[in-house]
Amino acid sequence: MVIRFIYTIFCNGFISILLSGLFISDLYAGEENRNSGFTISPGFSFLYGTIYEYVFIDGRKGSELKWDVKPLVMAGTEIAYNHSNFDIKGSLLFAINEHTGKINDYDWNDSGDLSHFSSHSVSQSGTLFFNMILSYMLDINREFIFVPGIGIRLNRIQLTAEDGYLEYPPGSPPVSTYGKGIIYEQRYLIPYAGGMLNYSVDIFKLSAGLFFSPFLYCNARDSHVKRDIDFYDSIKMGKYYNIRTSLEYLLSERISLTLESAYTYVPLAKGDSYYIDLSSGSKSSIFKNGSGIKAEYYELMLLISLRI
Repeated sequence: MVIRFIYTIFCNGFISILLSGLFISDLYAGEENRNSGFTISPGFSFLYGTIYEYVFIDGRKGSELKWDVKPLVMAGTEIAYNHSNFDIKGSLLFAINEHTGKINDYDWNDSGDLSHFSSHSVSQSGTLFFNMILSYMLDINREFIFVPGIGIRLNRIQLTAEDGYLEYPPGSPPVSTYGKGIIYEQRYLIPYAGGMLNYSVDIFKLSAGLFFSPFLYCNARDSHVKRDIDFYDSIKMGKYYNIRTSLEYLLSERISLTLESAYTYVPLAKGDSYYIDLSSGSKSSIFKNGSGIKAEYYELMLLISLRI
């Protein structure tokens, strides 16, 4: 609920900023100002990596689930408004493919020995990434520009495990399973800061940068469909690292083609958890540091930009 509320606030705020920018642009319409205006950039993104889900029991790792996003194909639009040296940019991407790979599920007993293993097919539904960043361009010389910025990311990822097989215990003959077993949803709130270094030469612009956050928040729900149990996790003050590079090719004064690459890493972060038994409606006590997340993925994006 909190992330959904913040998401609504930021979406509405972004629209308000765009409308304000349009008004300002109209005020300056009679002046020659090539540094002000809107840019619309539709594009596609290919994300490849793994999302990790953990259960901790009395400090030890009791369960680990490795969810494939190999790949996650996304489509959407980026809208930017710049005036003078300021730039505000927002983007919204939706996942358009269904199958994203497989999930491997590992369980350990109290002695630390692997006790259960299963593998299933993974599909996604309703996954979206929203990003907004405010930045300022600092000219170093004619070729180089440093662009520091602050922003926020709101991501929703929903993955479903179905079919596959079980090995109880591991190494025993596989037993086939059918139907949906787990529906796992993550909702991220990530305020971040960082910067890009831009190098422009002729009709090309090269960029590279790093963004970081020590304030990652994630709420997760793990629905075990066949057991009628929902597990809820709350992760606070996690870390987020994002390294980005891009190459922009100017087709004309108003149209450009951009190829971006990125590496995102969320190291292991622990949080509290509880579960609800759907058959009885009962709720468990809260397990401190009973859950955890981790993520690592690469991203390749192709954008075509129109300056208006």
